[in-house]
Amino acid sequence: MTIDQNELQVFNLINQERSNAGLSRLSWHLELDNAAEGHSQDMGDQDFFDHRNPNNGLTSGERATAAGYQGSRIAENIGAGYTTPEDLVRGWMNSDQGHRETILNPDLEHIGVGYYYLPNDSGSVNRQHYWTAVFGAGDPDPGDPNPVVPDPGNQTIPLGVAPKSFSHQLNRNGSERVYSFSINETSSINLNLQIDVPIVGVGQGIGDDANLYFYEDTNGNGVFDVNNDQQLASSLEWRNSDDGINYRATPGTYFARVRAYSTGFDGDLDYNLDISATPISPGAYDAPNLISVPTGYQVDFDRGWHWLLENSVGDSDTVDTYAFSVPQPLGSDTYRANISLYPESYDADIRVIQDLNNNDIVDLADEVFKYSNNWGTTPESITDIPPGDYFLQVYQYSGNTNYEVSFDLRRVLG
Repeated sequence: MTIDQNELQVFNLINQERSNAGLSRLSWHLELDNAAEGHSQDMGDQDFFDHRNPNNGLTSGERATAAGYQGSRIAENIGAGYTTPEDLVRGWMNSDQGHRETILNPDLEHIGVGYYYLPNDSGSVNRQHYWTAVFGAGDPDPGDPNPVVPDPGNQTIPLGVAPKSFSHQLNRNGSERVYSFSINETSSINLNLQIDVPIVGVGQGIGDDANLYFYEDTNGNGVFDVNNDQQLASSLEWRNSDDGINYRATPGTYFARVRAYSTGFDGDLDYNLDISATPISPGAYDAPNLISVPTGYQVDFDRGWHWLLENSVGDSDTVDTYAFSVPQPLGSDTYRANISLYPESYDADIRVIQDLNNNDIVDLADEVFKYSNNWGTTPESITDIPPGDYFLQVYQYSGNTNYEVSFDLRRVLG
């Protein structure tokens, strides 16, 4: 684990209080930080507020030892409900329950700070913000007197290149990971979250569910702050369904937040996140290039040969993706599909995709099977689609528009 912006502020504020009292500064210590972060998350996820974890019985000293700290002295402050580091440290310094004495203890040398935010905190202990500071002395590792927040890893996603892909694991309900990136011209930012469900392994992947959130770096500091950065979009698909976001964004820094809703049967959730940026007013070969099919966007010709669907595309949803399959030939007869799009007020275009390498990315030139990109609100049409598995993308060319799209299957007699 590493120190984040909130934890660094607590570290600096505590050392400022010690300096004001003429005491030596504390050094940041990795093992104490791991113990502190783990306890803050446990308090939030396991619904308690105490120095002793009621579920495993561990005390602050036992947690520090388990994390690898070898010192002989341990102290701990905890807090809940404080929304800022300043309020937290002010509360501790004004406390009559030993928090101030711990901060100003001249015998302590090291500190680790853990902050955990649980936005949908619905337990009996409903504080949302959980803080832990673990203090120690006697470990041979001197620690770091001047820790810094790691580089958030912002990366400009060039237009027209393959998406950036990230594969990670979450192992607690409510645990999360945040990805930071930037664009230098107005683009469609495309996100696709896929839950990995192994083919083998009893229970693996069963019940896994993660949600996807998209934020703007509102204050421009390059550090994700769930309390201040503006959430622009979210995708809350059920269980193992893919979560997708496609959003027209201006130049700047943005964050993708992956949060575990349920880690399922085995307690681990493996996922892959793809991120790309594609041009606005795109042509058929540079439209949003991630394939994410929401629940209810599957056209099943086994249930009916004619489908008429209504939806919309625009700045907050630059593309809709539908899955459909044209049946294989029946004897000497075969099947063909026709698709028509009727934009209502602004220009939207369509293309049919075959994901030949099954990676949920349009990354091969011949994966664009057919397209239609007439001007304005002129209807679009793609006809004579042969048997096979396909995706239809309806994508924004200009403005925000409602639309109707029809799928029709016909049988061609041999």
